Amino acid sequence: MDMDSTRALGVIVLAAGQGTRMKSQVPKVLHPLAGKPLLLHVLDTAWGLGPDRVAVVIGHGADAVRSACSRDGIIWVQQDEQLGTAHAVLCAKPWFDDFSGDILILSGDVPGVSPQTLQSLIGLHRARRASLTLATALVETPAGYGRIVRDAARTLKGVVEEKDASEAQKAIREVNAGIYVATARFLFQALARVQNENRQREYYLPDIVALGLEQRAGIETAAVANAREILGVNTREELASMEKSLREKINREHMLAGVTLQDPETVYIDDGVTIGRDTVIGPNTHLRGKTVIGERCRIDGSAHLTNAVLGDEV
Repeated sequence: MDMDSTRALGVIVLAAGQGTRMKSQVPKVLHPLAGKPLLLHVLDTAWGLGPDRVAVVIGHGADAVRSACSRDGIIWVQQDEQLGTAHAVLCAKPWFDDFSGDILILSGDVPGVSPQTLQSLIGLHRARRASLTLATALVETPAGYGRIVRDAARTLKGVVEEKDASEAQKAIREVNAGIYVATARFLFQALARVQNENRQREYYLPDIVALGLEQRAGIETAAVANAREILGVNTREELASMEKSLREKINREHMLAGVTLQDPETVYIDDGVTIGRDTVIGPNTHLRGKTVIGERCRIDGSAHLTNAVLGDEV
């Protein structure tokens, strides 16, 4: 679905969490995936949408995050106290007081969402003239996600967080993907009304769904076809699983583009590496950073290249 390019688009990325389950002093969003921090994967996707404004909400390890992911045009928003996701978005309000378009909300630890999925979400939101549209997905194991609650007619009734869900609600397989697009006017008016009357005493961003439904504001859902796109990284095991999947995808894309990988299972290619056609890559090869390899080259096995530049026929 085509997006209405006449409406301004803002992006708010939530990247303030500590990520205690990673058991690390490194901020969770800075853990590398295929050679670059999780947050940079999200920012690269966001910038590809051509937004008019991008804000990143930071907290734990703020200086390190700002330094590692610095680029022109980013608005860095400090969340001094982690009081919940709704509070995190509200921290960005001063930078959007003069903004009248749509705001896309992303999580800095969900690096796999595709530009096509986001374009479809925004396109549906605008086509339906919605106040708020949230992405949902059907997953086999919904543990850890907020559940999408619907009535017998499949009409959206709300979102319930797992820690507040009943046993019946925990069995729901349609989950909140944590990706939203909302009009700026609706978003900040709703955030001002969010309460922390829950077990965690936090201000939950999904509560704006219930507030919108109460107001009959026009709340839509958009299904994500590939549920793997919404997977977040909360543990090192999840990071390793995502690393494996992404490296397989990167290797497959290079082979489809005309590169020979003699043993794809042992070739490690970072996101951002460029390889020309008819180049042959031997087993146990590591291509890191911004390495560029020309056409018709041969890289024998067990090579390790970082930010290297090779011409054609090397």
